[in-house]
Amino acid sequence: RGFTDRGILVSAILLVGNARHPDGNPHSKMVHPEALPAGNFAMPDLQTPHGTRLYKAVIDLLTERYTRETSEHGRIVNWILHNEIDQSGVWTTMGEQPLHRYIETFMRSARLVYHSAQRFDRQSRVFVSLTHHWTKQSGGPQTFVVRDILDLFAKFARHEGDFNWGVAYHPYPQPMFHPDVWNNKVDFHFDTAYITPKNIEVLVNYLKQPAFQYQGRTRGILLSEQGVNALSLSESDQKMQAAGIVYTMRKVRQYPEIEAYHYHAYRDSPEAEGGLLLGLTSR
Repeated sequence: RGFTDRGILVSAILLVGNARHPDGNPHSKMVHPEALPAGNFAMPDLQTPHGTRLYKAVIDLLTERYTRETSEHGRIVNWILHNEIDQSGVWTTMGEQPLHRYIETFMRSARLVYHSAQRFDRQSRVFVSLTHHWTKQSGGPQTFVVRDILDLFAKFARHEGDFNWGVAYHPYPQPMFHPDVWNNKVDFHFDTAYITPKNIEVLVNYLKQPAFQYQGRTRGILLSEQGVNALSLSESDQKMQAAGIVYTMRKVRQYPEIEAYHYHAYRDSPEAEGGLLLGLTSR
């Protein structure tokens, strides 16, 4: 509630945990039945009647609780689904799927959350969570091309009846360990392999196209997870990290379509971040 009282718009990331019992069955009945155990999180079960009812009940509870007029529990305006869906094998597993089936299921989750939240708050929106890969498919199991996801999701939305969705993007530098963001090897056209802070305008311009607009306006963009690595805790490397952050903020401020920049993370946790020292403070 403290954020809401200070006039801060709150975004929530909705994740379905994929923890498993010793026999391999998931703890939660909301896990999609084709989800694989290796994934950290799962696509919700919108395939079976029981899983669908359970997911809908949870979403109804959350959207009602966090959109009350009194804001007694705080107020959530932006609902981010789920996490980096282009890397489905790790972050939103649904097993081995063709892109169309995967996005069709994700679309049902997005619409369910959107219409549930809209009952209580007409300003509510849902956001598609994506990595900084753009036309280059990332490595790992069950991955998809980000631009293909956006194109197909927008197409499905138009054909079924458009709604107010946006993009929650994670424009890390590329390579992620390099803090000199201004030296990223990226292009400034729609076929670029990655979108990083250096060429973030590519995402903005892509979503400005009429096929992606909602009621004549560019969709909301949240930069919901990103950070700049420090190569070490030496003073010179900390200054280089700071320079990368300053560069990024100066770029982002040029584009009013970008509504938020959520820095990840405020302190170093290399054991959880593949060795990255992203923190604004050390341990």
